[in-house]
Amino acid sequence: MGGPEGSLWHPGYFTGRFYTPNPAPSTDLLITASQLYYAPITIYKTCTIDQLIVRTSVAGSAGARARLGLYADNGSGQPVSLLSACTVEINVDSGAPAALTGTLTTPQIVRPGLVWAAMATDAAATQGTFRASLAMGGAGYIIGASTAANALTGAGCTGYSHAYAYAALPATASALSSSGVTPFFAFRVA
Repeated sequence: MGGPEGSLWHPGYFTGRFYTPNPAPSTDLLITASQLYYAPITIYKTCTIDQLIVRTSVAGSAGARARLGLYADNGSGQPVSLLSACTVEINVDSGAPAALTGTLTTPQIVRPGLVWAAMATDAAATQGTFRASLAMGGAGYIIGASTAANALTGAGCTGYSHAYAYAALPATASALSSSGVTPFFAFRVA
């Protein structure tokens, strides 16, 4: 990566600015109720993350909620342990389109490598539609694709997901299943 902190890949992060993995969202994803989604974020320079952001394009039904959090990577391209969860739930039933922001309970100093943004959804009848990417931030390079055709067209998976009874985010990620599309996350540097 051009030095100890990827100087050829990224010039560095600025305090108070928002960053997204590449490429930008390219589709809409109708979120599944009672589901936990994980999406990789590549960090190129040491920084402190204090907020996670998702964007709805269609609001969920009345009372729809979600929880956001940040997980460490296990060194093999999978989320493992919860670094910090957001202090309050986000209301998915607010007007759309809307950027929904969660503030981490403990801002996290992250070093170059992978971290995983996570979103757990409650059991509301309609969770809403979120902006998503079919080939988020090179996730196919991290996770792999199920077929050669998917790998070559960028239609591989963009993260992991699994059924989840809505509660506080788990301390350890488990029961991971490749997910073709996950919500598109942004993060803010403190």
